[in-house]
Amino acid sequence: MTTTVTDVAQVDADEPSRPCQRMRILLVDDNQDNLYSVQTALEPLGEEILSASSGKEALRLCLDHDFAVILVDVRMPDMDGFETAEFIRSRKRSKHTPLLFLTAYRSDEQLFRGYDLGAVDFLFWPLVPEILQSKVRVFVELSRTAEALRQANAYNRSLIEASLDPLVTISHTGKITDVNEATEKVTGTSRDRLIGSDFSDYFTEPEMARQVYPRVFSEGAVRDYPLAIRSTSGLVTDVLYNASVFKNEAGDVVGLCAAARDITERKRAEEKVRQLSRELEKRVQQRTAQLKERTVELETANKELEAFCYSVSHDLRAPLRAICGFTQILMDEHKQELSPEAQQCLDRVWQGGMHMGRLTDDLLAFARLGRQDVNKKLVSMNEVVRLAIEDLSLDRGGRQIEFVVESLPSCEVDAALLRQVFVNLLSNSVKFTRTREQARVEIGTLTSEERKRLSGGQPVGCPPEILDSDIPIFYVRDNGIGFDMRYVDKLFGVFQRLHRADEFEGTGIGLAIVQRVIHRHGGRVWAEAKPNEGATFYFTLEGGT
Repeated sequence: MTTTVTDVAQVDADEPSRPCQRMRILLVDDNQDNLYSVQTALEPLGEEILSASSGKEALRLCLDHDFAVILVDVRMPDMDGFETAEFIRSRKRSKHTPLLFLTAYRSDEQLFRGYDLGAVDFLFWPLVPEILQSKVRVFVELSRTAEALRQANAYNRSLIEASLDPLVTISHTGKITDVNEATEKVTGTSRDRLIGSDFSDYFTEPEMARQVYPRVFSEGAVRDYPLAIRSTSGLVTDVLYNASVFKNEAGDVVGLCAAARDITERKRAEEKVRQLSRELEKRVQQRTAQLKERTVELETANKELEAFCYSVSHDLRAPLRAICGFTQILMDEHKQELSPEAQQCLDRVWQGGMHMGRLTDDLLAFARLGRQDVNKKLVSMNEVVRLAIEDLSLDRGGRQIEFVVESLPSCEVDAALLRQVFVNLLSNSVKFTRTREQARVEIGTLTSEERKRLSGGQPVGCPPEILDSDIPIFYVRDNGIGFDMRYVDKLFGVFQRLHRADEFEGTGIGLAIVQRVIHRHGGRVWAEAKPNEGATFYFTLEGGT
């Protein structure tokens, strides 16, 4: 059965692993009939066939092309087949190209000479096409396989050389079998000297390198093993060693491939971070020491100021009582002897003295808070509110005020101090509901719905984590004149007032006392209001200041 060119192409198409390129075959013969007959016999192979009618022409073709096989006629004028073969073999490009001699004579002398020149076989005229095709096909396939292998090696080499990291392959015995250019640079050693040498010789700690080597074969791979490479110039490069085994087609492990990732810059960066961290820690320690020192100074100054306020407030009470007392005597016993203008002056002195007395008492109470211990115990908050309302009975001036008190949770607090908180908050509500016919004051704790309203509305003086927690949030709400929220920051300051003294009496210390007590209990206090729509004061007894 004769195989046609179409059949060969179909066979090639059925072999996807076989390269599809056509291989070149060179025919050299001075006889055109011989060239034609050989070319005709080889056409079914489907390869590219070139022909030369002389040895010189064949040599020119060998300079420009690579051939899978060359068929040379032994007897040719000027340069016979043996001379042509000798020149072909002398060229580096065609040194290993298979040569087939064509001859009509069987001579041992010719055979010996041909084989000496590198002939792989002799074919005798008349040629048998099937035998010719079979022998040429063998060399064509060998050449095709060699070309595929060469291209694969070139591709693999390009991949290896493309890596900026040093790459090496190592045999079972620990000898280097291949390297890339990056390995030559980091070691300062040429490829020729590296190949065949022991891979561990190039590390600062060869024993560590040798210890990890058997692990690769037993575990299949090793990742990020720290080593250091020393070059011939003495330069040390810190690396992370990564290696894995590779196998042959039979699945047998034949060696390992290793890569060394340069981590010099990373180590420098890590050292810089550590250095910065040490410097930052040192600065933090210095700053902490300064803050502690400053805190001690502030605490000392605060205690001195509290002591001064306490002393001054205490010492002012006696002369103020005397001033108010004697003024009252003058007004009561000598009123008839005084002119209206003098009576008015005495009344103003008495009012001023009384205001000064209240201010002194409030200052004394505020200063005493810093000196007073907080004695917490479980207390009924409803009882604390009840006592605070009783304390305010005289300040109401006969007014009917509706106090609405919800059921409040019991808390661990200082009862006396919390009583002060409610007295001041309720007194504040009583004062600013004076203009209302139906004054109403509510005391309670926020429900979950009210917490959600605060959490989703305008920013308040309480962090979201407290609003979302189970910490009780107390409130005192009134229907008084309220205030403008633009001035809310002034609300809890000492001597801060949002209304004129001739409109509403007060010393501007009550809410400052409230804030100080709440803070000493570890809580927060804030307020919200609208002008002429009342005000609400909130506080917690835990959750930070």
